[in-house]
Amino acid sequence: MWQYFFPPLFVVGILGNLTELFVLFSPGMRNRANNLLSAMAFADIAFLLCLLPHSLVNYPSIATNHLFRIIYFHIKYESLAFANWSSAAAICFMLAVCVERLLGIRSPLYSRKEWTKRKSCSLLLGIVVGTGLLTSFHHVSYHCFYWDLCNGTQIHSKCFHVAADTWGKNETNPTPQWVRNYVRMGTTFHSLFGIFFPTIALIALNVALVRELKKRSNEPLLASEARLQRKSSEGTIQRRQERRVTIT
Repeated sequence: MWQYFFPPLFVVGILGNLTELFVLFSPGMRNRANNLLSAMAFADIAFLLCLLPHSLVNYPSIATNHLFRIIYFHIKYESLAFANWSSAAAICFMLAVCVERLLGIRSPLYSRKEWTKRKSCSLLLGIVVGTGLLTSFHHVSYHCFYWDLCNGTQIHSKCFHVAADTWGKNETNPTPQWVRNYVRMGTTFHSLFGIFFPTIALIALNVALVRELKKRSNEPLLASEARLQRKSSEGTIQRRQERRVTIT
């Protein structure tokens, strides 16, 4: 999987997200939903980059390289921690996009309300910081040991989970109890608030969005909408584009 499936996924993912960013940053494309989609693209790129070392280590010519081994052994679990952070952030950005789309289709005037750059930055920063705190336990989840063999030509490593009761063959785990509890609680909270509840929320929001689209497609335009559309043909085009984006 790491040798043959991940590399093409990595290339397509990086190129696809860079293309998406190029489109979303083009003139006339800046709005709340597109800002969230841009942030999600950055999170996806970071996720793929963090997983790249774990794919490279499956190639013998790279895995036996002394310099690569030194670097990989020291970043292995840190890169996994940042991958989990990026993944949690992408999920939250996706959740925010669904909320924004649902509010936009339910309230036609919502997308025209003032939304300052400061509020957008606060939302994006809040998601990044919040998911960073939610996944911060990953940075201390493992303790690794390193040693050299073959006259210093090969470095080896072995890592132990800090929440394990024992390390190796009945060796006592020296990790303080509060760190073990922090990692155990962090694992539970990440599973619930980083994966399970957001998944349920995404399902509920998308079901509500589909129902709202179906409902509104059978309703005549409200008087306020009709006035807005008569006032500006550009507004009409924008509304159609918003609807297409929502359906997508």
